[in-house]
Amino acid sequence: MRTLPLLFALLPAQALASGYFYSDSGVIASTRGGAWVATADTRFAQRYNPAGLMNLDRAEFDLGMSFVQQNVQFQRIDDDGTEHPVVENQSAPFNVPEFGFATPIGDNMAFAFGLYTPYAPSSEYDAVGAQRYTVIDTLILQGNIGPSFAWQPIKQIKVGAGLQWGFLTVGQRLKANIALIESTEAQNDPANDIAVDVRVSDLFTPSFNLGVIVEPIEQLAIGISVQPPAGYKARGRLEFDAVGGAYENVLTPPEGSTEAIWSDEDVALNLALPLEARFGFAVRPIEGLEIELAAHFVNWKSVDEILIEDIDVSIETTLPGLEQTTLPPTIALPASFQSATTFALGIEGQIGDIAEIRGGGFYEPAAVAKRNLAVGTIDMNKVQVGLGGTVKPGDHMMIDIAANMLFFPETRVRNSAIQQINALNTENDPTLGPPAGVIVGNGTYNANGWTAGIGLRWALGAVEEG
Repeated sequence: MRTLPLLFALLPAQALASGYFYSDSGVIASTRGGAWVATADTRFAQRYNPAGLMNLDRAEFDLGMSFVQQNVQFQRIDDDGTEHPVVENQSAPFNVPEFGFATPIGDNMAFAFGLYTPYAPSSEYDAVGAQRYTVIDTLILQGNIGPSFAWQPIKQIKVGAGLQWGFLTVGQRLKANIALIESTEAQNDPANDIAVDVRVSDLFTPSFNLGVIVEPIEQLAIGISVQPPAGYKARGRLEFDAVGGAYENVLTPPEGSTEAIWSDEDVALNLALPLEARFGFAVRPIEGLEIELAAHFVNWKSVDEILIEDIDVSIETTLPGLEQTTLPPTIALPASFQSATTFALGIEGQIGDIAEIRGGGFYEPAAVAKRNLAVGTIDMNKVQVGLGGTVKPGDHMMIDIAANMLFFPETRVRNSAIQQINALNTENDPTLGPPAGVIVGNGTYNANGWTAGIGLRWALGAVEEG
């Protein structure tokens, strides 16, 4: 019995973990580049700093929708200099909802309940494009819903905590290769591909976050918040599809089927999302103007590996020496992340009692090393700039709008570690197939992106004077 210890190495750990920062979320916070740690003042403070709930002056319901788009172009180049046709991300903008309720409780407490999620773009590429060995399409849904509480023990200090019901859904489709000869032409031939599709979910993982805001004087605020690591165990379906390929006739369909499609309905994906820490320093030089500098640290380096467990897939073939090929029950994916710190600046100003205008942006170094860059994990150094505001058509209604652009430098990779894996190759006997797949991460990457959002808040009661 032979094993396939390398097949899952084709599933990029970064994409499976949503393991890179794209843009801070929230209709209001995103236009400030995420510089909203010391000055958060709506229900969405649940995500940035729950202590900011103490900045509410009355109860509010909120409902919003944001749209996230990442435009990517990639021209792959082989080791022999062959340039493949340019591929582009064809996915529609990804929709991200937000909703909840928040209210002060007396003079020194506040409560909120709602949904808050990070932004992550989706991917959809040509199924026979040059990028197919790292990604064809992806789906990543991750967020938290639950209650948060804030308390102001003295005038200068506000503290907060949130209890989180975390959820995660991951889907990814790509291609493996099963060419039996070491030939760049054969290994790039779509006829020698086998489709790999994984769809897993974890609908409940508990976690929490903590925050504090210190305001020694009215013109100054300092905020700190922490999101501890959270471990997810997502379960779902794994499928291999060789229908229509050159080797379909030598692969024996699974029992009870006439098609060369094998699946396991109950695999497990184990991963730990890392520690996040935010720091904000805000000043209010004049009445109605607020400026905040912030930093957001994510300890991605602590994520050593991602485990695929409970695998039960066996494939029979008529190939000599490969009559039965079985995947191992557990596969460890190395997580090639590096920790990253985002630096952000946000500015917000009042326009009388009828509107607010805000803007800002951030800079963040890549959380994925250049040699580990792939189409499914476009995470070069990035800059975002944004502009937004709030219109107040009445005493109770507030309409928030946001628009942000992201810029990535053109990146040429010539020493890629991203390798196409031959699904029929083994570690124990490399004569059974090519010793290694071709490098598929070299080439030129171009990307930009945008996010946009609109939200409605409805306040109850009157604003307290003073």
